[in-house]
Amino acid sequence: MCSCIAPAQKRVITSNTGIKVELLYKIDDCSVYRFYDGGYPRYFSDCPGSIDWKEECGKNCTRKVRIETVYN
Repeated sequence: MCSCIAPAQKRVITSNTGIKVELLYKIDDCSVYRFYDGGYPRYFSDCPGSIDWKEECGKNCTRKVRIETVYN
């Protein structure tokens, strides 16, 4: 997933008011969300699967981040 620069569709109310969670878009009955941790955007979905992105980790360094979403 590349960084989403477009504005979110809406802000989502959470149990922690200090964390701003945004709904980015919905596709095929799945919602994709974004929040910020340490100034970095983090993404998650409410459907099984995974979300990938690359982030900088220093001079001439990037790392791939993969988040698996699993439901029981």
